[in-house]
Amino acid sequence: MPPEIITTRTARTWLRDDGIVCIEVMPEVVQTLEDAKANFSAGVASRGAVVRPVLIDIRQGGPLSAEARHHYTGGRLSDIYSAMALLTTTGAFGTMMANLYIKVASPGIPTRLFYREDEAT
Repeated sequence: MPPEIITTRTARTWLRDDGIVCIEVMPEVVQTLEDAKANFSAGVASRGAVVRPVLIDIRQGGPLSAEARHHYTGGRLSDIYSAMALLTTTGAFGTMMANLYIKVASPGIPTRLFYREDEAT
């Protein structure tokens, strides 16, 4: 049975068979606070009542508004996820943006950057 995919305006979220929540950010869409709330709710719904690792593919994603960045911070993430892997582009810009997110958001859970999905899981 294929996984249930929850689609918001800016992301697709699903639970993989191995128990990892996957979030794929849509190409070049600026996330607002409302988008961040919808995406966070999709992650909560996908994980069920279990604290799980999350894999977030930001390789094609656009920027986050300041309000959206704030919504994705520390304590909120550690309440529902055990660890976070961020898939980013191999270029300097993608790496810089992902590192900036980690520094600003202070996720409160183990977080690493990856360039390929098979390295992250």
